[in-house]
Amino acid sequence: MSTSDVPFGFIKGTDLILSAWGDHKDRKIGEVKDDGPDAAVKYFQQKFQELETKISELSTIIETSENKGSYLMKLLHLKETLPNHDGLGDYSAILEVLVKNEEVIGDIIQGNRERNAEIKSALLDELKEVLEIINWKEATEKIQDIKERWIKTGNAKEEVNDQLETDFWDGVQGFFDKKKFFYEDKNRLIEVRKKSYEDLIVATDQLPLLKGKDRFDKVKELKATWGEVGNVPSGLYKDLMYRFNSRLKGQKELPPPDFEGIGSVLDAMYFRSKPIDKDQLQQFRKNLASFRTKEKELKDTRHDLMERINLIWERDFLENLAGKKNRNFHQLEDASQAVILTKLLKEFIVRDRQDLVQYEENSEKFAGHDQKTNRMLERKLGQQRNKIVVKEKLLKIIEETAKSSS
Repeated sequence: MSTSDVPFGFIKGTDLILSAWGDHKDRKIGEVKDDGPDAAVKYFQQKFQELETKISELSTIIETSENKGSYLMKLLHLKETLPNHDGLGDYSAILEVLVKNEEVIGDIIQGNRERNAEIKSALLDELKEVLEIINWKEATEKIQDIKERWIKTGNAKEEVNDQLETDFWDGVQGFFDKKKFFYEDKNRLIEVRKKSYEDLIVATDQLPLLKGKDRFDKVKELKATWGEVGNVPSGLYKDLMYRFNSRLKGQKELPPPDFEGIGSVLDAMYFRSKPIDKDQLQQFRKNLASFRTKEKELKDTRHDLMERINLIWERDFLENLAGKKNRNFHQLEDASQAVILTKLLKEFIVRDRQDLVQYEENSEKFAGHDQKTNRMLERKLGQQRNKIVVKEKLLKIIEETAKSSS
């Protein structure tokens, strides 16, 4: 069988062989086809040149990059492919280039890891100081900040990395375990105090049976005991205090509506995880409208819930109208629905503003006739302004939702 040499290899019969290099033996990389040995040699020389160019480009990138370590895996992958790459050329030379780059990156990584070890040691010391803070809110905020910086910092040098990681995350976990236990204990205490307050409210049932000084002394006793129970969350305390005082005064007890429960149902209806129940909405509105309080916080909460009910009514009306005007409306994507709803809302807002101008003109004409007329006009103006406010808020919500989904 005839053999002929070619650069970095030889042809044996019809087999094109890459000559041994480094620790790698002679290896068949291809065959000579009908177009002759020159074409085969040229083809495999070109494949080597392509690889050589890729390695040269990578070397340039590594040399100019500030984050050289990010190219290590790509370099190692190229290094691993060399023994199986089918080409004709000086593989020892390009392996040497890769090895030199690997050494450069290795030195940089080692230097980075030594610096990371210093940074993480400092962060661990900072964490230990924060763990001594008594204020849970302040400590939590600081720990979250330290965690973010820790995660952004790469691995420390191998001999200390595992211990640093263990010490840090044990410290963080220990903090949150203690915090969880503290609030669980606090919640248990709140439940005990809540039960004590409720028992005092029940104890007021005795008051109608008492007269004169006996009733006066019992009220005084209940108030004194009430003052000794201890703190509970502000919203809960206001509800309990309202009920207690109402009973002391002999008033019919009308506790605040379940604001939190109503809010959860309204959210579910607005975001369509629960079908819109118009009867339930009407009942919510009735309960909220009948509730009277001088507490600003409770007033604000009631106002917010009423506004959310109005938003649900308005959106439901708007979507039904859009469905009538566009048969495939409910099959459209959110972004397409938003375009239709936005157009309708803007038209309604323009119309409502025109009506408001008309109402204001009428109010000026009839102002001063009598108090009843003035109150009626003022109520009408308030309702019209509220309609515009609700539509403008709904428009803003739809536009923001469309932006976030696009």
